[in-house]
Amino acid sequence: MWTRTAAEMTITLYIIRHGATKSNKRHAYLGNTNEPLSNEGGEQIIFYNEAGKYPKEKDNLLIFSSPMLRCLQTKDILYPDTRAILLPEWKEIDFGCFEGKNYQDLNGDPDYQRWIDSGGVTAFPGGESRDEFVKRSMVGLEWCIACMEDYKQKSAVCIVHGGTIMAIMSSLTGGDYYDYQVKNGQGYEIELSIKDNNVQLEKLTPIAMEEAEEKDK
Repeated sequence: MWTRTAAEMTITLYIIRHGATKSNKRHAYLGNTNEPLSNEGGEQIIFYNEAGKYPKEKDNLLIFSSPMLRCLQTKDILYPDTRAILLPEWKEIDFGCFEGKNYQDLNGDPDYQRWIDSGGVTAFPGGESRDEFVKRSMVGLEWCIACMEDYKQKSAVCIVHGGTIMAIMSSLTGGDYYDYQVKNGQGYEIELSIKDNNVQLEKLTPIAMEEAEEKDK
């Protein structure tokens, strides 16, 4: 998997999905569009942060982020005094011609029906396939681990997209891609061991999921 040798190490990553946007609210496909957080989305992140579910800002905190605005704004709410390392490999999947549309918009579209019938595996028309996206996301994880090795850090926060989380987690666990869907502001705390160029998932803990259920009541 890795293109460079990683030292033997154990690391902890807090992988968090960005706060909600207007497109997220209407369940539209949001990939390359550089949409900001909605007011509600920003408040949502503050709510989860005040519930104590995210690591606190500190001098040596290492933060990685997708370069998309919704991720950077989430970072600025949580960690305003810490500069993020941007990983373009962690941008959301390219939804192609489905970008900005939701189920109601696409209902009856033969291209959409073909994609549904494939189980979401084939490429979005004019966009990426799941396999391409997973490979790209895992290259981002490789860069993340390499940077942590260089900075001699054992933990980091990663602010990314819902699809990025599904790609990374399904690849690490061998589980189904859609088993790792999370809502905005949710994510996973994972412990990884790296040895002989192999990465092993040792521990997985959900982030902010109980709080989201309580807030939705």
